Amino acid sequence: MLIFSTILFYLVTGGLSTSIKSEGDATDLKLEGDATDLKGPTGKDGFKVGKNMLERVSLENYINATCMDGTTAVYYRQTEMSESKKMLIYLEGGGFCVPRVPGFDCETRCVDEPHLCTARTDPFLDTESNKLSTNIWSSDPQENPTFHDFFKVFLPYSSSDVHTGTRGPSLLTHNFTFHGKYIVRGMTEDLIQNTWITSAEQVVLMGGSAGAIGTEANCDSFAGELKMINPNLDVRCISDSGSLYPYDVHTPFCYPQLLEYAAFQIWDSISDESCETANTGGTGANLPCISFGTSFMYADNPILILMSSEDTVIRTCYSEDLEFWENWRNSLDLLARKIVVERPETGMYLANCAFHVSTNFQQAWDMMEVPVLDYNNQSTIILKDLIDNFVNNIRPIQAIDDMDIRNPNCNN
Repeated sequence: MLIFSTILFYLVTGGLSTSIKSEGDATDLKLEGDATDLKGPTGKDGFKVGKNMLERVSLENYINATCMDGTTAVYYRQTEMSESKKMLIYLEGGGFCVPRVPGFDCETRCVDEPHLCTARTDPFLDTESNKLSTNIWSSDPQENPTFHDFFKVFLPYSSSDVHTGTRGPSLLTHNFTFHGKYIVRGMTEDLIQNTWITSAEQVVLMGGSAGAIGTEANCDSFAGELKMINPNLDVRCISDSGSLYPYDVHTPFCYPQLLEYAAFQIWDSISDESCETANTGGTGANLPCISFGTSFMYADNPILILMSSEDTVIRTCYSEDLEFWENWRNSLDLLARKIVVERPETGMYLANCAFHVSTNFQQAWDMMEVPVLDYNNQSTIILKDLIDNFVNNIRPIQAIDDMDIRNPNCNN
């Protein structure tokens, strides 16, 4: 199956103009290697304390929690308690790779962006010095009404498999390891053993780009691990620019769903387990489970989907033709509306503006008013307020732009 999937991916992607890359994610986060240069109080032996400071935690005690190059994966968690007993866990994004396939190959990726293939070694991460500092990691309640007082956890992306893989190194993988699923499990187990996560008031799992796809794939299993200990725990998930995709709109002889399926087979990925359990029976049976657009019926925990009308990052089979994009927008609009009709508890934000990862696009965060679907007393809403509603379980939590009119505050 691994050989077949690699050949399929290679043949179907031949000559494609693709956008499988890491732009628009959180990979420019400032990691601090010298504790003497850090802001804020310094504890014993240079240990940094502060709500903005996250310390590196090794997953050396968790089997298979390894990065692409075989190094032990790590994550970062806050060094000081927050005002609330709530936790935000963010999965980093950064595209993906497929061994031995030109244009997607892992060899080039790991040379050009080595931080996406190996464990981070910096002892601290400063949340005030990165893209997320003006939105979900801001401590200002006006700027960040939802998460300003949450305890913060950050999982670096070092598996290149959208946080879903379970494939070990071999000749066919060019000796790369795809253990994203195991890394998420290891982080979850470590948080259970070494923090107060299972007694939290609320836990939110969130990711952008590849981290968003990982959030969709791991949401229910992550929540399930926590609820085995505390069945009443409030766990919610937010996917920012993930897998929602109008599969019926594509360039001729190019089929994005098959490409994604082949990649998942190469990584030996595990997506939503309840979806995979319901879709067994041979090759291709779990095809519906690789995208939220076809797996949404299996979501067991509250989830909010954030999308742009024209997101071309981690996308294939598209053109620059104006008619193509009109069809794309309309098809995506129909898909989003179908989801909220069939699963009205699902949060949805679809802005008519071209961007990737809304938390990295300031206009989306606090400027673009988008028409509300699920609340008669309010006509429009901005993203930061919609997220606040979703996390606090109040309406509205669904907003979709008019796909014929570019959002007036798009400005790109």
